[in-house]
Amino acid sequence: MFEVHLPPIYGEGVKNAMHRLLEEIDKRAHPSSHSVLSNERHNTVVMPRNDFFFGREDILHQLHQYVGPNEGKTTPRQKSCVLDGLGGSGKTQIALEYTYRYKKSYQYIFWLRSESAPELAENYGKIASVLKLIAPSASTDQKRNNEVVWKWLSECEKNWLLVFDNVVNVKSIRGYIPAGSRGSIIYTTQSSDLRNISGSNIQVSSFNSEEGASLLVRHLQDDNYEEEQPRMASELVGGLPLAIAHVAGYINSSQSTLQNFMDVFKDRRIGSRIWSGPPGASTFQYEKSLAIVFDIALDDLTPEAPELIECLAFLNPDSMPEAMLFHEEGKTSLVEPTMSGDFQKMELRKTLSARHLVERYAKPGYEPALSIHRSLKQALLYKLDQDPQKRQKRFNRAFELVRQVFPRQSPYRAPVNDLWPVYERYLPQVLSLHTSYVTSETPLAPSLPFAELLSDAGNYLWERSLTKDAFTILATATEICDEVLEIDDPNPVRTSILAVVASFEPNQSARMRAPGLAHKIRILSLRRKYMASKPVHELTKFDGLLLGSALNNLAGAYMNCDDWQNAETVLLESLEVKNRWSTEQDTPFPFAEAYKNIALVRLSQHKVEDALKLIELAVEMMLAWKGPRTKASQYFRFVWAFMLENCGRQEEALAMHMEVLAMRKEVIGEGSAQTLDSCYSIGAIHCSRNELDEAERYLRASLQSREEWYGPNIARAMFKLSQVFEKQKKYDDARRWYQDARKLRDTLVSPEYPCPGVNLDEEDEMLIYDQLVQIWSGRTSGTLNVEDHIKNQQDGSDSVDSMTRPGGAHNSWWCLLCFWP
Repeated sequence: MFEVHLPPIYGEGVKNAMHRLLEEIDKRAHPSSHSVLSNERHNTVVMPRNDFFFGREDILHQLHQYVGPNEGKTTPRQKSCVLDGLGGSGKTQIALEYTYRYKKSYQYIFWLRSESAPELAENYGKIASVLKLIAPSASTDQKRNNEVVWKWLSECEKNWLLVFDNVVNVKSIRGYIPAGSRGSIIYTTQSSDLRNISGSNIQVSSFNSEEGASLLVRHLQDDNYEEEQPRMASELVGGLPLAIAHVAGYINSSQSTLQNFMDVFKDRRIGSRIWSGPPGASTFQYEKSLAIVFDIALDDLTPEAPELIECLAFLNPDSMPEAMLFHEEGKTSLVEPTMSGDFQKMELRKTLSARHLVERYAKPGYEPALSIHRSLKQALLYKLDQDPQKRQKRFNRAFELVRQVFPRQSPYRAPVNDLWPVYERYLPQVLSLHTSYVTSETPLAPSLPFAELLSDAGNYLWERSLTKDAFTILATATEICDEVLEIDDPNPVRTSILAVVASFEPNQSARMRAPGLAHKIRILSLRRKYMASKPVHELTKFDGLLLGSALNNLAGAYMNCDDWQNAETVLLESLEVKNRWSTEQDTPFPFAEAYKNIALVRLSQHKVEDALKLIELAVEMMLAWKGPRTKASQYFRFVWAFMLENCGRQEEALAMHMEVLAMRKEVIGEGSAQTLDSCYSIGAIHCSRNELDEAERYLRASLQSREEWYGPNIARAMFKLSQVFEKQKKYDDARRWYQDARKLRDTLVSPEYPCPGVNLDEEDEMLIYDQLVQIWSGRTSGTLNVEDHIKNQQDGSDSVDSMTRPGGAHNSWWCLLCFWP
């Protein structure tokens, strides 16, 4: 029926040739299977097709059977396949070749680098921009983007393909796998444990002798070799595709022969412990054999090239932006700017790419970047472990490259939402440095600048509500400070790290409330000590604002403990310090933060009118400073809303809560802790109004995506939902949710583990659950609930129209804040 001619491939074998022939016949017999009806196509594969890709026809054919779309047919489950095997065995290249060979079978192909959680989240979220599922102004909202993409993929009826490349474990990707039976997914991984996530898997092993020989021959530019030499060379490196490619690169660029290479390789093996094991070496030994191949390639480079590659080994191997690596004179660069920058970059690319040690990707619309293979990275790090002095130098240089581009946090701890895209771009480099630091065979030297970099990254992750990731790197930063500094040294780097940790520490458990208070007292002590240690003329306004911030944060800890008297004292001192060092016009955030907190103090004193004036002022300042599309601005509006609720103004509170919820979903995502707080607050108001269906809907929504929510908040929502079911006369449901809430509550606080501000003897259980959560999550019972006191408020007692605050403006705020009788 078809006249098909295929060129022979050396050592392909009958089985592989048959697969290749059947694939070609299938393409010609069913051309429609390689096309789709819609003209809309999107493909985020950045890497170019590998012209030297060879073999693997049986794997590609089997892979397409597992994941290829069934045109016109429905499938009972999502089509997926796991490609697992050793590093360097070609899993990524197989997946890459598949995306090119079968690209007409899919309307959407998305490539997701999956080695680290932040990197996967970034790649996944970018699909939203590619598909134009979000407005350009919302493109920095990573969590929201991920949720939109997940929903779109779950519902899309067209053929799409996701490639999760280099997955570390199942947990890291579970939340990104779309629901339903639509679409196709390929996973590449070195972990065999990932096979459980898919009904299909293909183990990618090294080439056999004949296949390895064919690959080597395909790469070699010279045919000056004996018939058996390619097979022998392949066997020497274990048939690993990556090693074979490096062997060919060495032979071609050195203009040597295959025999020369084998002689050199054998000499390097003599006396080497790496190959001291018996045949069938372990994975550990296999990685070492690859290190020998890398040594051969590196030794023949220009003198400076190995040093440059060793620096790259500490960075993210998949994507190192060129903008980070090459700088003008006066800044740290991968190469010293002794000549034209562009010329140096070209020379460097030429030198490194000759051995395929470094690849460059410059797809239109993407920032040019370099990459090195992960196996090479590991081989380099292992080699550097044998020379700690050299390793430290390379690490220091890699650190300097990252430090120059990774933004520093605000000098007075203000939100930095506008810099999120820059943080996101370079965060993988910080995470790679951190991994290298904590996993080094012998410790790298601790340094305050590196701790400060980790602090900046931790602050960014905290702002993005990625508290687990933040805590991990901040713990390392803290350990570095403890190694470098004396225990009572007030160095600002240490206090900044402690301040970030103390910001989210109490969220994790009510048991952390007392330690959190102690930590903030220590931070304030360190700030005061630092200010006292410096001559006044050496201090900056930021030093003063950081002292004011430490006071403000301590006041927040007192407020969480329901200690409003101490909170007021510290807050007024905080405001006095801030006024001494800056102004509202110059630095709005610290003052807005002070007014917001003093508004809560006034509410606890049942000074309703003044409380609401202050929170309104604070919100206006935040909106004027950064606008509504920021996490901080919506947080201030959320506080305003629950203050209105405490004053009995439910209609206004509900309307504002609804606005905040909508904006939080857009800005920080549906699953963020603050968004869930909004869902709870709306559900609680509906419950108090006996609008039980709506109450149940919002309370269930708050509990549906609770991975990032905190234990106390979850327990409170469970208890409130039990109250809703009780009102609905669904007593079994009410009992179950009540028991679950109580069980969780007992893990958070008990007579043996008391929590400041929580009274377990309180008859009103709702009050206990309200006291468990941080005040910033919205408390509507207890001290702040002044609804019953509104009628008794003295008319005119709060009038301060004739007073002024510093700065000359005629208004009531300054006296209202500082001189309350």
